[in-house]
Amino acid sequence: MAASILSFLYGTYDSLLFKQSYLSRRFPDLDFDAVLTKPQEFGIQRSQLMIRDTMARHFGEDLPTVMLLFPLVYMVSINDRIYRSAEPEVTRQLRLKYNLKWEDQL
Repeated sequence: MAASILSFLYGTYDSLLFKQSYLSRRFPDLDFDAVLTKPQEFGIQRSQLMIRDTMARHFGEDLPTVMLLFPLVYMVSINDRIYRSAEPEVTRQLRLKYNLKWEDQL
């Protein structure tokens, strides 16, 4: 599923993207360097399409704006601790519109 999420967000997936994403904190034991089988690759593509469809149905015409603004909030690792960046007001307004919360347990 991590590969599908990265594929949806960035149009591709690889070990470097995974290591730089919050997904690597959530799934630290995931072996992203393993060679995938054809069925696994198909599953990633299919899941990416399902994610895209779900996001489009949930956010509707706001999806392009969500995809543009939500990456403005990012995580950084400093001395083995994770910190979230400041949230721009325009991103906060969009997040509140959809009643979304950032995960607090980093």
